[in-house]
Amino acid sequence: MTWSLGSIATQVNNVVVNLPTSLSGAVLMDMAYRQVFKVNNFTGATIGSTGIDEPKYGQVLVDLTAASVLNSMATNGIQVASLSLGDLSINEGASMSITQARDYFDRNGKEGLQQLGRTIRIYKSNG
Repeated sequence: MTWSLGSIATQVNNVVVNLPTSLSGAVLMDMAYRQVFKVNNFTGATIGSTGIDEPKYGQVLVDLTAASVLNSMATNGIQVASLSLGDLSINEGASMSITQARDYFDRNGKEGLQQLGRTIRIYKSNG
């Protein structure tokens, strides 16, 4: 199955319930694209804005984008009503803060990025 930036944005919107309108739409797509760029730079892959290999890159991109969204919300002091972390749903008033959720997604995204690995190129110098 292939995804696009819109698919990543939809998944992030499902994770961060009641996403502020200031971070939805084109802003969220831009945040997702920056994470695609990050994955491209790290892995040496050539992922575009469409045709994203969901089984390979999907969850990593969702986690990194969610971390970016939550970081922006924490920086701007925006509160969120609830978060979904897989099967776990956290409602307002729960003990997990936005920064803890951001750290969770950031850690998962970086671990997934590490599991993807890097393309290493070795060149031999003549001379």
